Amino acid sequence: MKHLYYIFSKGRGAALVLALVLSLQCVGQEKVADAFVAMPDSLLPCLTRNNRLDMVDFAAMAMKAEVTNKFDEPSELTRLTDSYLCLRVDSSCVVEMKLVSADTVLADSSACKVFVLTTVGKDTKCSCLNVYSGKWQLLATVDLGKYLDGMVECKNKENDDDRLLLNAVLSSSTVFGRLSESDNAVEISPCLSLFTNEEKEVINKKLLLRTLKINL
Repeated sequence: MKHLYYIFSKGRGAALVLALVLSLQCVGQEKVADAFVAMPDSLLPCLTRNNRLDMVDFAAMAMKAEVTNKFDEPSELTRLTDSYLCLRVDSSCVVEMKLVSADTVLADSSACKVFVLTTVGKDTKCSCLNVYSGKWQLLATVDLGKYLDGMVECKNKENDDDRLLLNAVLSSSTVFGRLSESDNAVEISPCLSLFTNEEKEVINKKLLLRTLKINL
């Protein structure tokens, strides 16, 4: 007891216990569905809170989790687990969310972070990753485009034509991604939709294209 009192008297033990309790609360009680329902309407203007609540209820009953959004178009919650969801907002927009325990208690006392990956486009896809606290305070916006250089490189780095092709690909490609259901990670790939099929054949022959997995 004296040893425990000494630790707590230093303030370190109390902080550790508080962080542990909040972390357990995040993992054991809060689910991504809770965060989805509680998110501000401004972050997903086409869906009301009742829309989101209906989707979660439908999914819980193993029904098709589809509602009519504010633009009179169908939106569907296509996947829902305790920590991950995938929402097809419309035919050209998909939103994924991942609930992750924070390493430390956040400034607004949240024990979790919500990673939101929004992918827009049908052929030309582009993704944006935002990080929020469990109370929907914006923590960071991740520039996925900065990883493009690491996803494309020349097979023959001494060939001038190949380097010109590489520059063309880097300047004309977007980055799209997908959050992992099982891991706290996002996988990103280059989108080459602006190139013709013939150009893609040349690109695949001369360049190395990679999918990167980035830990959240």
